Amino acid sequence: MQKNASNQNQSSGDLFMSASSFSNTYYGGAAIFDSACQNPSQGYGDWNKVINDWSGYRSRWNC
Repeated sequence: MQKNASNQNQSSGDLFMSASSFSNTYYGGAAIFDSACQNPSQGYGDWNKVINDWSGYRSRWNC
């Protein structure tokens, strides 16, 4: 994990951690989103948009 700053360069879509995995690792399994995002029925659900256009989202949000 790295901080959300524009000078960070070790992020990529293939290193994306699911919401479920993140909450299991850092929050003892407590849900951090609703069930549709926490445990999507197909892979990463709506997060696929971010994963598939990682550089676009980094540019858009300057992170």
